[in-house]
Amino acid sequence: MALSEQIYSAQEQRYNNTGIMTAVSEGHLNQKPSFVYSTVFGNGAPWAVLTDKGERRDELRFLSTKTVFAYDALYGTAYTKKMLDFSVTLNDPNSGWLEGYYELTKNTNDAETANTNAIILESIAFRSSGPILHP
Repeated sequence: MALSEQIYSAQEQRYNNTGIMTAVSEGHLNQKPSFVYSTVFGNGAPWAVLTDKGERRDELRFLSTKTVFAYDALYGTAYTKKMLDFSVTLNDPNSGWLEGYYELTKNTNDAETANTNAIILESIAFRSSGPILHP
């Protein structure tokens, strides 16, 4: 199984075990420390959320909007569709897609970045036209 499929599968399994929708990635925050790396396994721990200094900040884990769109474009499973149905609300029609939804507090991570919006646009383009490059 390809590495990306294993990473996706681990997140779907976490949802199956806990009921918590999981689509982790690196991302910006609307609070300090401004940026985290949410992992499947990081610094020796499962589901670690790390700052750029390697500090644990698991309370800042969020469902990543860009990851949801990318997984749905790549895998199109019942689980990705469930996450996508939830994530479509994480949009500001005037400025774009928001980073995600905090797992612990249930609050919106309303940071807006070109990175998230670009990956969402790439995911939509992939669904519409397939891969851009054909090696």
